[in-house]
Amino acid sequence: MNRADTATALFKDGHDCSQTLLAVFGDVTGMDKETALKLGSAFAGGIGKTGETCGAVTGALMVIGLVHGSADPRDKDTREKLYELVNGFIRKFREMNASTLCREIIGHDIKLIGSLSSEERKEVHKKCVKSVEEAVRILEEIL
Repeated sequence: MNRADTATALFKDGHDCSQTLLAVFGDVTGMDKETALKLGSAFAGGIGKTGETCGAVTGALMVIGLVHGSADPRDKDTREKLYELVNGFIRKFREMNASTLCREIIGHDIKLIGSLSSEERKEVHKKCVKSVEEAVRILEEIL
């Protein structure tokens, strides 16, 4: 399976979008799957189920930081390159989804998902899967 398929499978298995992004790029970041799943869990549902920044975005940005970031606060060249990559990711993601906000992408308040009809929940799920797949593809281009 390719990364997008693996991410989709993880998502359909119940993992969150942010978790899947971190987990499928473990070979690039050096992070083991369990750590990736734990770290990504706080960013699900638009950061702690607030509907803010989509978990596929936050997961992807963590991957970019792990691969291209620096621990040295004086390394301004690396920081500028990192920001270029982050801004490029966000630009491409917005082109595909019109937003980086979870609530705008799914078209609902994430806290009210349980009150949606079965058909509406399926539509939300499809939008999330699409966002995860797109984030994986953008990351593959960047990395």
